[in-house]
Amino acid sequence: MNYMKFDIKGQPATEAYEEMFKTLLQESDRGVFIVATALLDSFMVELLRYELKKCNSNKTVKEEFIKSLHSYHKRMTACHALGFIPKDVHDELSLIKKIRNSTAHNYSNFSLDDIEDEIMRLSLADVNSNVWDLLNKAEKKSSKNPEEVSVSRLKFIFAMSVTNMLFYLSAPMRGIDLDKYKESIENIKLKVKDRSS
Repeated sequence: MNYMKFDIKGQPATEAYEEMFKTLLQESDRGVFIVATALLDSFMVELLRYELKKCNSNKTVKEEFIKSLHSYHKRMTACHALGFIPKDVHDELSLIKKIRNSTAHNYSNFSLDDIEDEIMRLSLADVNSNVWDLLNKAEKKSSKNPEEVSVSRLKFIFAMSVTNMLFYLSAPMRGIDLDKYKESIENIKLKVKDRSS
């Protein structure tokens, strides 16, 4: 899989994010968190490059600055400190980092249930959970074995949340109006809530 060679500008947004979402779902229960943060990290670097192009300083100095931010945490903090992402996005990225660290540094038997509380604190977890319920009902109706679930609920919720975050981080580079994007997310929340009621 070539998810790390993803070209932010070279592929239509819906196609690109669908591909990334599917890639995340194909990962192991532990691997999904590692790959997700690697994707987010690379998108933060691209966001920094994009936004820093607007600054009136030497290109070499800008690249040196980005290289000095050699960790997910530092890139996330710089994106927020420089005003490229709001506090709620920073907090979401921080929670994703915490989830990743708790899974990556756990050498014992691991289960998604161990981190359910953290996953359910992600900003769109309730909406993504309702979407999973709707899709799961449809899948069970069409399946020969209705007891079998193709993707775990928690992995689905996490992958959807990360895909949303990837979309948000790349929106400026794609020329997407973030206010309209936030409005569309609110509309999706209402539609999903109506369908799941």
